[in-house]
Amino acid sequence: MLLKIGSRASTLAKIQSYSVGEKLKETFPELEIEYIFQESKGDKDLVTPLWKLSGQSIFTKDLQDALLAGKIDAIVHSWKDLELNDRDLTKVFSVLSRADERDVLLFKKDHRNQPPSKLKVLTSSPRREYNLTLFIRNFFPSSLANQALEFESVRGNIQTRFKKFIESDASAILIAKAALDRILSADIFLTQIHEIKETQEFLKSKLLECFFMVIPLSQNPCAPAQGALCVEMRANDLHSQNYIHAIVDKNSEANALKERAILKNYGGGCHQKIGVSVIKRDYGEITYLRGITDEGQILNQISFTRTYPLKFKKSEVWPSESNKLKKNRLLLNVEIPALFDLYVTKSFSLPRSAEHTLNDRIVWCSGVKTWSELAARDIWVHGTSDGLGEAEEMNLSHLVPRKLNFLKLTHDDSQDQFLATLKTYHLELQEKSEGIENHEQIQAAYWSSGSEFFYLINHYPHWKNLIHFCGPGTTYSKIKQYLGESATVYICPSYKYWEENYLEN
Repeated sequence: MLLKIGSRASTLAKIQSYSVGEKLKETFPELEIEYIFQESKGDKDLVTPLWKLSGQSIFTKDLQDALLAGKIDAIVHSWKDLELNDRDLTKVFSVLSRADERDVLLFKKDHRNQPPSKLKVLTSSPRREYNLTLFIRNFFPSSLANQALEFESVRGNIQTRFKKFIESDASAILIAKAALDRILSADIFLTQIHEIKETQEFLKSKLLECFFMVIPLSQNPCAPAQGALCVEMRANDLHSQNYIHAIVDKNSEANALKERAILKNYGGGCHQKIGVSVIKRDYGEITYLRGITDEGQILNQISFTRTYPLKFKKSEVWPSESNKLKKNRLLLNVEIPALFDLYVTKSFSLPRSAEHTLNDRIVWCSGVKTWSELAARDIWVHGTSDGLGEAEEMNLSHLVPRKLNFLKLTHDDSQDQFLATLKTYHLELQEKSEGIENHEQIQAAYWSSGSEFFYLINHYPHWKNLIHFCGPGTTYSKIKQYLGESATVYICPSYKYWEENYLEN
């Protein structure tokens, strides 16, 4: 059996096609594969902004014509390139596991040291431009955050865009992380192909000239199906489809279809300033939706598979505006050893005396609040666990050309063992002198830390029977361990989500 696989002619598209073909050969050794690569209309027109070409299938129509004419049997697509409309003559199958759906921002190192009067950012995506404008103001180092901003459209394959970026006066470029990862991680077989090896070497060398930020999905959800691959086939070619069924990834398919369906509710298309990401974890499914509609409606929503049906009055929950603990923090006299990257749990855990040592370290944060506080201290942060716990995968091996070795900075009462830990400060919790108001009326609590939970349970033992909420990280593990596996602790993706979904207005 010969299967003719077609795709665009870019280096990335070839890598993706070869990856699908190799997986098919691994599953069906008798299968013969022929690769057919051709430029699309979108590859030839590198001037017109993508949003102006929306609805024209500029990256797919030429290949789809060849598919329907029987010149090829299957097309390997980056699924985000496919229009949202339904198909009559072809079928689409999700294949292989989805790559990292986040965007990565690359910033010239010399522009960090000597900031220009205006930050120019290259991107062809209205979604990225809208969300990044807000992101830069809140999460860039303070010396850069308030610079005038200018966005400029850039088109072409990864290496073309990157070359334009390096040779221009732009400070930054935004790229899908999955694209970089796939090129930089191409296996030994593929790197024997001169074009792929040359692209790898070019990107690796130029990445050394840049700082990076992996943009969290809570702040910049992706284009629907970003990072996912799919294969398009003729609807009536059931024989060829049998081969593809063997490499379908159901989880990637489910998430991508949900994202595409959500964006379709707003019209869809490259002109949209809307990002949507669906991520599945063992504790539930989170959906981030952020942007602005054509009608001017601002979207900033987090959805989660809720497991508790009731809402509470503000007087019935901990914490509230009138009930909060005072937190006293005292830095300990410790030195952060060299050769460690830093996982910062709270901004206070990173001593100001250590700021001059950060140039060669990766700085990762537990959540976006910590990131913004470090940015206010003019610190470059590379990314965050987005409040989902330190077990969240960073996926940095292709961006950092060395082994990563993280040290978690935290307080002296922490018992966490997931990462190597350095205790940099003493945390002292304290109630108001009269204690917690109406503590007998409290029915539910959102715990921001294990320390807070244990302190208050010690003072108010009957609070063990509250309805407990917290994030999905180590706080959840600590509370479950203390209360017992049979106890129910409800996970929320953020404190904001808890407020919006479980408190009465």
